[in-house]
Order: sequence, then structure tokens, then C-alpha cells
Amino acid sequence: MPEYSYVARSQGGKIQRGQMAAESLAALRSILESQGERLISAKSQEPPANLLPFRNPLDRLPARSITVEVALEQVAVMLESGLGILQALGTAAEQTTSQSMRTILQKVSEEIQEGDSLAEAMQRHKCFPLIAVQLARVGETTGNLDIVLRRAAEQMAARRENMSAVRTAVAYPAFVGIAAIGVAGYLVVFVIPELEKFLSSIGRRLPAITQSLLNLSIWIRTNGITVAILLVAVTIAMTLTYRVPKARVIVDRWLLRIPVMGKVLRLAGTVTFASSLGVMLRSGITVLEALRTVEGLHGNTHLASRVAVAREVVMEGGALAPPLAQKHGYMPMLSSMVAVGENTGQLDEVLARVTEFHEAQLQAAIKKLSALIEPLTIVVVGGIVGYVYLAFFMALFAAGG
Repeated sequence: MPEYSYVARSQGGKIQRGQMAAESLAALRSILESQGERLISAKSQEPPANLLPFRNPLDRLPARSITVEVALEQVAVMLESGLGILQALGTAAEQTTSQSMRTILQKVSEEIQEGDSLAEAMQRHKCFPLIAVQLARVGETTGNLDIVLRRAAEQMAARRENMSAVRTAVAYPAFVGIAAIGVAGYLVVFVIPELEKFLSSIGRRLPAITQSLLNLSIWIRTNGITVAILLVAVTIAMTLTYRVPKARVIVDRWLLRIPVMGKVLRLAGTVTFASSLGVMLRSGITVLEALRTVEGLHGNTHLASRVAVAREVVMEGGALAPPLAQKHGYMPMLSSMVAVGENTGQLDEVLARVTEFHEAQLQAAIKKLSALIEPLTIVVVGGIVGYVYLAFFMALFAAGG
């Protein structure tokens, strides 16, 4: 049973300090209340270092997005069924299979018992995105916490699925290419030179195609370390440059202009903007606060800067649509539909339709990207591997002849 050091106030207003063993913070509060004291703060006393239990290193990993989504959905269902927020959080903590998520939910529950709101408690934990915190804050104010938590879970799920689809479309050919280059490199650096030694020992020359590959092998072995150092240096330089805000904006703007891939990124950004803004407006968050949150959701800093500009325009009394119409930014339909929503007063409903349309467009663009990348990968990788294998087998035939 954990030991707590606590600060409480007696009925006469006197501050009391002490230590007490209790099963939980809630149990400690109940015990003190039965004694006529009101708990102000409490802190669990850690056992001595030599008595600390073994902890699985995997438990220290941050909670995954899907785990957070499930937890929010469970809490929303229990709130809808009439349970209190503390009981809902406790039950969700018991149900989750993630130790890190269980710990986070328990901490959120304790922070609420200490006087924080749900939104304030969630904001202390990075696993909860800003949109979920904002929605929770509105839900506590309006009394629709179950509804907004479900919307937050749905929003997180849609964002995760879209990002996963984009990563998968790019990761597959990259993995295939690296594997093929690795096999080809092994043949060039280790196998072909041994064949050359064997053929030289029996007085035979390498075929021309094999000789060209051998020359490449010699060059790689001679200059390989230098090339590797240069590649590492260039990679570090590019990474550091990308961390500079102005440089990152330029790079992100350039990425949006790449054929096919740029369209996928623009569609993904448009879906993020429309879905996030629509959900927050529908939940009662003001346009200015919603735009501030959407700005933080964008991974592409160029699109985030456009949201910042739009927010400043709205603060000055201007319309939201014009700043969104910049070329090579959001998809053109977004600004047009936002203008319609502003004129009709149904911006949240219009954004829902924009989201639905562009999500379908995003899935189609991802399929198109995959359809273009896979054949290109086959041609390039097949050409490299085919050249190496042809040179290899020509050397074998020369040795056998």
C-alpha cells in the first residue's frame, strides 16, 4: 500500500501536514474527510531505491495514437452511460493493455481529484493532441463531454490512417530498393573480386561487362570510406538545415510542388485543415481558437504559416477564405467552399463535405502514387540487380569454359 505525505485543512481552517498509507489518492481523501479534514495536496512517497520493483523498459515507451483513441472512445461511452469522469478514467485504465496509457489515465484521474479540469490534466501529457484538449475543454463547459471525446477519437483515427497510408506508399519502394542495393553491393564488393582472382590464376580474362563491374568494385573499396563520410556529413547538414525555421518553410513549400507526391501532401493538408476545423466549430470552439489549434496540427510548416496568416486576417475582421487560396498550398476547392460557408453561416457543415470529398481524393492519389512508384522501382532495381547478376554469371561461364 503506498504511503502519502499530505497537506489538509481542518474544519477550523488549520493546515495539517502528515503521512498516511492508503490504497489510492481517492481512498486517502475519503479517510481524511471522515476525520473532518479537507485534502489540499498529496504526494506519493517512493520506496527506497533497493526496494523498487523491476519495470519493463517497454513500459516507458510513449502511448501509441491508437491506444489513446481507444481510451478516449471508452471514456466517451462510459460518460454517455451515466458514469462519472473519475470512474470512467479508472475503468479505462483497467481495460487498456498499455502500461504507459494506464499510468497516464491514472495520473489524469489524480490531477482531476486535486482540482484540475480534464482538459488541464490532458494538456500535461503529450500523447493527447491539442485538438483533443481543446475539445475536452469545450465539452466540460457545455456538458457534452461524451460527444466531444468521441469526436476527438474519430479525428485522431482519421489523421492516423491518412498518415499511415502516405508513409506506406513511400516506404515500400524504399525498402525494396535498399534490399536490392544491399545484395548487389555484396556481389560487387566481395564476390566479383574473388572470381577475378580465380580467372587470373587460370590465365583467363574477365568478360567486358564483368570487368566494368569490377572497376566499380575497386573504386568503391578505394573511395568507399570517403563517400560514406561525405554522405553522413551531407545528411547531418540537411537535418540541421531543416531545423532552421526559415529553411524548413522553403523545403516544405518545395515539397508541395513535387509532381504527384506534392498533390498527396496538399490533399493530406487540406483534409487535416477541413476536418479539424469543422470538428472544432461543430463542438462550439471559436474560429480563432480553432485556427490556432489547426496551425499546430500541420506537419508542413508552409501550410501552418498559411493558417497563421488566415488567423491574423480573421482577427482584423477579414474573411477566412482569401488567405487559403494561395497557389501550391491547399487544394483550390477549399477556399471556394469556405467562402460559401462564411456567406451562408454553415461553415462547419461545408467543411464536413470538403473533408469527405478530399479524403476520397487523397485515397485515389495515394493509389496513383503507388501505381507510379512500384513499376519505377521494379525497373530501376531490376536494372541494377540484372546488370550485377549478368556480370556475375558471365564470369562463371568464363570460368567454366
